[in-house]
Amino acid sequence: MDKSWMLSDRMSREYEIGVEKFIEFVILHSENPNLIRCPCQFCENLKFQSPRELENHLFVKVEMMHDAYKHCTVDPIAFKALLEDVEKPLFPGCPQQPRNNIDVYLAPLIEDLKTLWDVGVDAFDANKQ
Repeated sequence: MDKSWMLSDRMSREYEIGVEKFIEFVILHSENPNLIRCPCQFCENLKFQSPRELENHLFVKVEMMHDAYKHCTVDPIAFKALLEDVEKPLFPGCPQQPRNNIDVYLAPLIEDLKTLWDVGVDAFDANKQ
């Protein structure tokens, strides 16, 4: 398989076609076409992703950065404000940005959602009198 697309500008049509062909190739040659090792800089071939999520990691995230860059050139003050917001804590008392450890911060919420889903709670329905 040709890998030259990996060195292309990530906003180019060549890169987009390369991602599409890569995903098609991996689906055809994988033991489990629903879960593929993701070669993006975040997963580093250690995490398995669906083909759609793999495409997101290789293409869409880059597109989002490109959109942010375009916005920066149009309105640099708004972009500076966006960068300042990124440095703010997610919630009061949050010691630092969780980055890849966000699951630690979301664990209490996940436990509450599991309780609501499995056990349920009594709630008032305003539509029913």
